[in-house]
Amino acid sequence: MSMYGRTYLLKTAAAPTIQVGTWMYSDNDVKLIATRRDIDLDNLHNNSEWDVIETWMNETEINFSGPYTAHRYYIRLQRRVSFYTCALIIPSTLLWLLTIAVYVIPPQSGEKLALGE
Repeated sequence: MSMYGRTYLLKTAAAPTIQVGTWMYSDNDVKLIATRRDIDLDNLHNNSEWDVIETWMNETEINFSGPYTAHRYYIRLQRRVSFYTCALIIPSTLLWLLTIAVYVIPPQSGEKLALGE
């Protein structure tokens, strides 16, 4: 594993975007107006893997044959440490203990065959 991977392993973050726009109608027909610059998280369900760090919105105007407005919503997420504990640390530790147990059990024991298979 590289030095970068070890340094930032527990700091995994993501920023997915959601873009909303009036692609068929220009601003002359439909005008998108943002009343807030952040996302309302009141109806957000808690997730066991990710934490929401911050949210924000960016409004852009695109000119093709007329003005078009697009709103891009950003959500910055960060993985919880408990995810790494359950998905990486506990399984790796159990496999390590199983490997050590195969070498500690004497060869005359019948349990070594069952454990090693």
